[in-house]
Amino acid sequence: MRYGFSGSRFLGDAGEKLVAQVLAELDDVTEATTGACVGVDACVGRYLWRTRSDIVHRVVVPADRSKVDW
Repeated sequence: MRYGFSGSRFLGDAGEKLVAQVLAELDDVTEATTGACVGVDACVGRYLWRTRSDIVHRVVVPADRSKVDW
């Protein structure tokens, strides 16, 4: 299943835990697309890299790179 993820740039510890809980329940992910922004995009990217390195992960980098989490 293909999923796209996006969300707030402002994500605290509780938000990161919630994102991880939701992603842990999505066991049918085969492809994911995220933005490259700080916050939810970066949190999803880190989670997938650490736990699901077998899936295809596309990152859409915005023209304004001032908030990109390299």
